[in-house]
Amino acid sequence: MTHVLDGGALYATYDRFPAPKGASTHIARFAGALLGAADHGLLHCLAGDSLPPYQQEGTITIRRTAATEVHPLGRAERFGAEVADSVARERWTTAQGREPWSVMALLAEDRTWPVVYEVNGLPSIEWAETYPQAPRADLAAIDALERWCLDRVDAVVTPSAVTAQALADRGVSSERIAVIPNGADLPDPALPRPPDAPSGPYLVYVGGLQPWQGVDVAVRALGRIRDLGIPLVVVTGARPRQLRPLLQLARRLDVGDLVHVRNAQHAAATSAWLVHASVSLAPLRDTPRNTVQGCCPLKVVESLAAGTPVIGSDLEVVRAEVPDGIHGLLVRPDRPRDLARAIRVALDAPEALARWGAAGRAHIASNRTWSAAEQALLDVHVRLITT
Repeated sequence: MTHVLDGGALYATYDRFPAPKGASTHIARFAGALLGAADHGLLHCLAGDSLPPYQQEGTITIRRTAATEVHPLGRAERFGAEVADSVARERWTTAQGREPWSVMALLAEDRTWPVVYEVNGLPSIEWAETYPQAPRADLAAIDALERWCLDRVDAVVTPSAVTAQALADRGVSSERIAVIPNGADLPDPALPRPPDAPSGPYLVYVGGLQPWQGVDVAVRALGRIRDLGIPLVVVTGARPRQLRPLLQLARRLDVGDLVHVRNAQHAAATSAWLVHASVSLAPLRDTPRNTVQGCCPLKVVESLAAGTPVIGSDLEVVRAEVPDGIHGLLVRPDRPRDLARAIRVALDAPEALARWGAAGRAHIASNRTWSAAEQALLDVHVRLITT
């Protein structure tokens, strides 16, 4: 990345990095672009597995916090306190955080640098679905912290127009919001087929197993097309305990032999699974996390980049990338019967699959490259520093 920022840049995220999930891809691109454009940079993130507490990558330092508190809010607050320590070590040129605990720390009283809040999600909404037993008082406190941060940051970047509307509803002016959709690199169509891939055609799902992802809807749909015998490959970084309910559901529906779980080890391996799939599924549920908070599903963008058509939920966050009948098919969310019917229709129309796949790849090449997203992010920071 071209040097455009004098001094140091700080990027903070309450995520493990690197990790086998879409957020990690996004962090690598945005943190890499921002910190790589400065004289030096600090990426402050969560620790995980055997990752070192400090790591040097050229001019970029990675600092990892091992937040071990039992309560998730306690872990988040501990992380925020550690980010505040990083903030105090230098007079930064610019800073960016991905959630309110980081952003609160970046908004130091004596700061001389602009702060950009990267809103990929709103914990006040997402935590309600992740932790359904969370006390309302905790969610209210998170909501208040989000609003406090949003009122004080210099700019907000988000990958989704739906999220931008949610921010506007919270009083953020349009002048402070920049929508920068997720990007993707275009994988080589000649990538070798994964050696452990099914022998024939297969469906693929790439991503996490959180309830709002709707992977269970895909498995239920698979039960309705059992006669086709087509496997569903689930490429995920989920742990065994997270996989257990999904595999139990598959066995109950007599499709246990058709659900193949593969570990999302690195981007190249994931790309190979996408390139060779007949269809990629994005069965997002109709929940506030997807319809109010919003998102820009990386699984969808990367599938289109691979030239693989998508069958997904007819929600605005999917429609933004998959116009029905152009890059794939859209179905009513939360309806396995509709998803199963769409899969049958698609698999019975190979010419349409090829046409949708080519159109999707062309869309990504023209509108959704990571290089364009990185430049848009740097433009936000340069504007703040120079005005």
